[in-house]
Amino acid sequence: MRKIRDMQNRVSERLKLPEDALGSAFRVQWIGDSVGITACKRICGYTSEKISVQTADGLLSVYGQNLKCLYFFASAMHIRGKIKKIEVEHCD
Repeated sequence: MRKIRDMQNRVSERLKLPEDALGSAFRVQWIGDSVGITACKRICGYTSEKISVQTADGLLSVYGQNLKCLYFFASAMHIRGKIKKIEVEHCD
C-alpha cells in the first residue's frame, strides 16, 4: 500500500496535480435534475426520496423527490429527480 501512495505522490508532483486527484476520492457533479457520482463502492439505501452510496471517504446521500438511479456501472452512478440536497458523512 505504501508503494502505491509513494507512486501517486511522485506522479502528482510531476503532473502538478493534487495528490487526491489520482486517489480514490469521489467526485460529484450536480446539474439541474441530475447528479453524477464517481468512485462509488456500493448502494447502501434506495428510495424515491433518498439514495445513499458508500465511497472510500464515507457515505454520500442524495435527497429529493422521484429519485431514480439511471445507472450504476464501473463505480459510477447517475441519479435523476427533483434533487433537494446532497450530504456526506465522512468516515474517521
